[in-house]
Amino acid sequence: MTLVSDEGVRCRPRMVRASIEEPDSFESHAASIAAIDFDGGATDGRGGYELEVCRPGSSEVLAILRWG
Repeated sequence: MTLVSDEGVRCRPRMVRASIEEPDSFESHAASIAAIDFDGGATDGRGGYELEVCRPGSSEVLAILRWG
């Protein structure tokens, strides 16, 4: 997954344990990454960020999840 800020800043891709069938399973990962990479960004995962979800080893985006 790749987290993208509301300003278009992209974090490095990360592999996380979550399921596309349960999109909310990505939310805690988004909050943690935002807090680390965006200088204490949204702590609840709903700060206007989006996640690009890909399969491991692929750059094909399966889904884009948005919060905020």
